[in-house]
Amino acid sequence: MIVNTTLNSDFEFDNAIFMGYFVIVLNQDKMVGWGLIESFNELEVQVNGKAYLRQQSIFKQTPVPDVYYELK
Repeated sequence: MIVNTTLNSDFEFDNAIFMGYFVIVLNQDKMVGWGLIESFNELEVQVNGKAYLRQQSIFKQTPVPDVYYELK
């Protein structure tokens, strides 16, 4: 898997949906969302149930964060 790849084109968004890549969404250098890309069009990208404008946001492919939960 390629780590921290910025997604720009329709082909890259299609590939991310098809391969199930995890993405983080950045806006003004702050993380504003994360998850799987559900859909996109020429104006926005739907990630984890929220729409983000393509012109204002940066979409980076990244590995799924490692989270450890202790079950008791």
